[in-house]
Amino acid sequence: AVVSTGARQMCGAVEKPAGARNMGTHTIGVYIAEQQARLGVDESGIKKTAAPVMAVGPAYSRGQIEPPAATKNMGKFTIGVYTAEQQARLGVDESGNKRAAAHAAAVVSTGVPGMCGATGPAWTRGEIEKPAGTRDMGSQKILVYTGEQQARLGVDEAGRKVAAPAPAVAAAAAAPAAVLGRCGGGGPAWMRGEIEKPAGTKDRGSYKVLVYTPEQQARLGVDEQGQQSAAPAPAPTPAPAPTAAADAPGLCGGIGPAWTRGEIERPAATMSMGTYNVLVYTEEQQARLGVDEQGNRVQAARGGAPGGA
Repeated sequence: AVVSTGARQMCGAVEKPAGARNMGTHTIGVYIAEQQARLGVDESGIKKTAAPVMAVGPAYSRGQIEPPAATKNMGKFTIGVYTAEQQARLGVDESGNKRAAAHAAAVVSTGVPGMCGATGPAWTRGEIEKPAGTRDMGSQKILVYTGEQQARLGVDEAGRKVAAPAPAVAAAAAAPAAVLGRCGGGGPAWMRGEIEKPAGTKDRGSYKVLVYTPEQQARLGVDEQGQQSAAPAPAPTPAPAPTAAADAPGLCGGIGPAWTRGEIERPAATMSMGTYNVLVYTEEQQARLGVDEQGNRVQAARGGAPGGA
């Protein structure tokens, strides 16, 4: 066997051993574990009986898969390994071997003939917008979908569709249903002209999102994200003015205070809310017009003041 191994090495049929073994009085060359697995030989370079016929290097060296993006130190040598992101996307293990279960989960049917998956994330194929956030995985960074994108697109952090639509998506789909021709899915309601733009911001760490201020929430009957509240805002009370506005064709609420529509005079004072100011009615206006600080009708006029605007 020793003669055969030496002959093979001299003829160039097998690459040179990369390891060495001390035999006491002398040192011999031996094949390391990576060479044994790749060439189908034992430590001495003898072909194993059950070794595969093809021993021409990893699949990526033959153009069958993309190359590994990371490395692993094996002590005396370094080998290429697939990152966690590559493993999840390509359905392989660290060494690039196909995983039946992982591959089946990764290759999701797209309904388009000829597509078999393993061709990069959906956003690289134009099927969804690009992730706006990043996550540090130690040796590399990957793109992830932000909380706002997940809620709007109905996906998880990796861009996979969630089983049940997120509340923001459900609300966006339900709101336009009452308007003929609207199909939703075109961004937040304020981007479609259905409600005024949020006036506040919230820091999410790596990015900032627009949010509705407390004043806007109370006035428009929405939460911080602009979704309609289940219960009506407590501030407004039944009054003839809102009823008249509601009866007007084409008006659906959420279009600003009454004074912006010419139904009452403009507030003459301002109040600081910390990061922004709001207009409020003075005590003289409240007594004269029969409204509270925000311009809402009061049930009983103060001090016998007239109740009409």
